[in-house]
Amino acid sequence: MDLLTVTCHQDKIQMLLQAESVQKFLKPCKHWVIINDPSVCLEQWHELLSPYYENHQLILVDSSTIKSDFKSEKGGWSRQQYFKFAAYNLINDDYLILDSKNFFIKPTDINEWNTVIGNGTIANFKSNASWEETIVAYSKHLNIPVNFNQLSIVTPFVFQKKILDLIENYQEFLNWFVSQNVIESEFFYYSMLLHKQDIFPQSSQQPKFHLLTQTYGFEIFDLCKLFFDKDNIKVAGIHRSMLNKFNNEEQQSFDKWLASKGLQLRHLAK
Repeated sequence: MDLLTVTCHQDKIQMLLQAESVQKFLKPCKHWVIINDPSVCLEQWHELLSPYYENHQLILVDSSTIKSDFKSEKGGWSRQQYFKFAAYNLINDDYLILDSKNFFIKPTDINEWNTVIGNGTIANFKSNASWEETIVAYSKHLNIPVNFNQLSIVTPFVFQKKILDLIENYQEFLNWFVSQNVIESEFFYYSMLLHKQDIFPQSSQQPKFHLLTQTYGFEIFDLCKLFFDKDNIKVAGIHRSMLNKFNNEEQQSFDKWLASKGLQLRHLAK
């Protein structure tokens, strides 16, 4: 299994933390990093990240080299979802998808996710109008009954090649995926491929090493740490928008927690 992150210039600081955590906690693997920016300097990204890949293979990809057919109004977020699917044409193995905000906090091997379906957790999206539209559109495309129980849209998330192999005319599918007037969700579509094959999990898996508990504000950071510090939780995540809201006391607390994990980067949002 390989590792995949789609990132951008805005998330460089988060990517430094992710890279540091890969070096410290992850057994050797290939890490594909797709740079999702209009203009990309791979040399700068290589200079930034390569010091953390002495034991891992870092493969940087300029997103402009990946064939795409975007509507002009599609923004970076939509493109990010697209490139997670487009990576199928680059990677010859299953791949574990991270967001830029993710970082490892305990020793692990990405092959521990071999038995995880997606991210292993199921949620019902009936109460979210925007996601309802997406689910209905994808169900119609796949010619399956609408089902609002889908895999959660959080990372880490496994894409198995044998599931993606079920998609016929892959480039046509990619073009269709970004032409819809709904919020794109690569994870919903993957979930529905499982539904179509009648292999969707009957219930959420017992959280093992794949659970992401994302902090939405510092007021719940201490609560999140209770989850992060459980032995079975090996990946954490915190968005740059939350880091930017930290005052000095909060920043120091976060720094102290990172230091307790042996991670050396400090003042990530500053």
